[in-house]
Amino acid sequence: MTEPDAETPATSASAPRWKGRLHQINWRAKARWFGAEYLIVVLGVLTAVGINAWWGDRQDAAKEQTYLRQLAADLAETERIVAERDDRMDVQTHTGFDRLLSSFDAVERPPADSVAAWLRQSLYVASPLPVLGTAEALVATGDLGLIADDSLRAAVLRYLDVSREAVVDQTAAKEGVFGLLTILYRDHVDIRALGNTPTRASADSVNYVFGPIPALSPGPSWRPPYPLDVDALYDGPEFYRLVGIYATFVGELARARMVMRESATALRRQVETQID
Repeated sequence: MTEPDAETPATSASAPRWKGRLHQINWRAKARWFGAEYLIVVLGVLTAVGINAWWGDRQDAAKEQTYLRQLAADLAETERIVAERDDRMDVQTHTGFDRLLSSFDAVERPPADSVAAWLRQSLYVASPLPVLGTAEALVATGDLGLIADDSLRAAVLRYLDVSREAVVDQTAAKEGVFGLLTILYRDHVDIRALGNTPTRASADSVNYVFGPIPALSPGPSWRPPYPLDVDALYDGPEFYRLVGIYATFVGELARARMVMRESATALRRQVETQID
């Protein structure tokens, strides 16, 4: 009698097929494959981020250089404008005014046509404005942060403050000049003596010369207090006092221009050290 075959263990006969397949997978190889794929993805992301950052830095650097060149050009233009006004003030206003002041120490009274010429020269009042467009745009847009140099960023802000203050001082001095000229020419001088001809000038030419000073613009019924009378001017203290006050205002105007010019020069030189 034949012996029955030994019974196969239940665990072996009933084991699911997927468990057998799991034993056949090379987990180490799979781990290496997944690790390599992950590393590739991470490196790709980091590379893209790095390229974007590098490109952004390049764009910011290019934009910074554009701003710096524009700022240097603005500053140079401010220097040119102020220097031009300084030259005209020296040739015209300061020359006439210095001669007028010296006349008080002269042994003899100057002739009327000389006084009229000196007064006419002294009428010009320079009031240049600094070119602040680029500096103001840097602050308004927040692009001042593109300037890499910390000291230069601070210098731009200081320059704006100094320039605006100089403009305020200049405006106040100019208003003082106009107020003083109103008193001088309304009460003491026939302004026709300051026109192209020493005795008569048309209302149109007078309005052209004195247009910025409304109180001096004559109307149809305007009559001068008197012609230019040197003795009347020099005998009393009023003319000398007005000339002294005028000298103060002219000095304040000169100081305001000096501040504009020197601050623009200093900042331009600093900016130029950062331009490639």
